[in-house]
Amino acid sequence: MPTIEGPYKTLATDDGLFVPWYVVPFDKEGRCKAPRTREHLLEALATGGYSHVLVFSHGWNNDWKAASERYERFAAGFMALRTSAGLPVPAGYRPLLVGVFWPSTSLVLPWESGPRFAGGDGARSAESVDLFADDTDRAIDALAEELPEAALPRFYELASADRLDAGRARELAALLAPVLGTDDELGTADDDAGDLAEAWLVGARLLAARSSATDEDKDDDFGTAAPLRPDDTPEAAGVLSALDPRHALRMATVWKMKDRAGTVGAEGVHPLLREILRVSAANVHLVGHSYGCKVMLSAVAAGTLPRKVTSALLLQPALSYRAFAVDADGKGRPGGYRDALKSIAEPVMCTFSSHDFALAKTFHLAVRRRSDLGEQRIAAGAPSRFAALGGYGPGGLSAGESETVDIRDPGQAYTELVTPGLEVLALQGSQRIKSHGDILQPATYWALHEQVRAADHFR
Repeated sequence: MPTIEGPYKTLATDDGLFVPWYVVPFDKEGRCKAPRTREHLLEALATGGYSHVLVFSHGWNNDWKAASERYERFAAGFMALRTSAGLPVPAGYRPLLVGVFWPSTSLVLPWESGPRFAGGDGARSAESVDLFADDTDRAIDALAEELPEAALPRFYELASADRLDAGRARELAALLAPVLGTDDELGTADDDAGDLAEAWLVGARLLAARSSATDEDKDDDFGTAAPLRPDDTPEAAGVLSALDPRHALRMATVWKMKDRAGTVGAEGVHPLLREILRVSAANVHLVGHSYGCKVMLSAVAAGTLPRKVTSALLLQPALSYRAFAVDADGKGRPGGYRDALKSIAEPVMCTFSSHDFALAKTFHLAVRRRSDLGEQRIAAGAPSRFAALGGYGPGGLSAGESETVDIRDPGQAYTELVTPGLEVLALQGSQRIKSHGDILQPATYWALHEQVRAADHFR
């Protein structure tokens, strides 16, 4: 496979444009694995020949094949929309695409790994893989790396068990709780092993009670797609009896990947974004899906930028719905990404859908810290302060800062984008978005088109 130093591909539009598409890979610590590709990208932008830079980030559980195909399909659909809707090409319009690739899945087979990108030492971009490891083994290894040596024998014993009773489920939770981090979207909260174990079981019950899952739902699944053993049946609600440890490991891995998305965004994508904004006067549009939204927002929030990012489109974001809140935790602490709003010129656009099983039903169980199952059972809106933005829309902003509208089809303008004081424009997508991965469609392409169209207003 050839080594890539420049664009990964060049895409041709029906309008006769040739659009370079760069892919910049990062490791789990946010270190760029293709410094020469990064350098080539910045040199191309420094020429001043591009008017719009579109930066994409994929989400959880995407291997190279899935991520690259999704990028290409979204870009192709977005560019084809101009022809199908009869939209004129703006004067001087010359876009450039950047796809971020980060290790968001616990198992990558050799034929799924990415191409070799040119690094400083010519190293291959993909890490070596074990052909015989499965998702459970990878989850065990990833979590074991975080544990103290003395805890490992018991952790391995519990993690490899066929079933865990209530006591052993809480014991596993007690081992893992200290290494699952804190919530940078809501603030630090105390860990409770009993709550964590109960959350794992509730998530397992939801999966067991669910009759089927579409392929789209299994993509970026947040711990809901692990197959059940033949004898798995729904547990009685409210009773912590027995737990398949695979459910616990899967949901714990969800938390670790959430943390990784923030690390990649802050440590890797932020410096790249800063340089893109410094060397080029082009409009910069960020697009994220699922945990990719956390990557993008972390890149914006990690430090000072030379100028504002033009826009951000968050497609089914796997973030707390209070991530932009004035008071996210009830103690006066703002949402972890509230400050990011100051560095984005246009109102942030985000989609949410009640059909997103992962974000509407299970996400808050995987990432919560303290018990709020009582609130969950009686709440009419979001079931938890850890509920996902992509499942319920934004909450906790001041009056006039956010507005919710139905997602629109091509030709129906988002005039709200130029509303003074508006920070977040939420798109209720239940009529169009039927699962967590259902983002490759004209309605989402149109949302990005409207952001690109509105860019001149914010210059």
